[in-house]
Amino acid sequence: MPTPSPAAFIVLARIRIKAGCVEDYISMSKSTDDLVQQNESGTAHHVFVSDPSDPLSFTWAEAFVNDAAFLEHLNAPHIANYFKEHERLGDAFSLEFYGSIGEASLKAMEQSGISFTVYETACGFSRLS
Repeated sequence: MPTPSPAAFIVLARIRIKAGCVEDYISMSKSTDDLVQQNESGTAHHVFVSDPSDPLSFTWAEAFVNDAAFLEHLNAPHIANYFKEHERLGDAFSLEFYGSIGEASLKAMEQSGISFTVYETACGFSRLS
């Protein structure tokens, strides 16, 4: 059950890009990544990686130091712009959360319309916080 999240957690954003749009999507992702790096100190890890078996599949691998950092990211204007561009260039988008996320993040995701799954921590630690 979600609670306030003082600990770091991982988010994987699984993306499928429309054929013929990969270069534009990567360019848009690079611009977004630059803004995340400049404006979001609570985003500890933010990389866009390609699927070696499918040239149209990519994943954002992200680590947030806590729930507040994720909410800052989700509500940032550059992320809103990213989603607008994704509508034009992408075919699919879903999120996977790894770790215990807070109630506020869970509510935000439920209201977002984005497909997501939460994989709750059974045991382990993070040195990201």
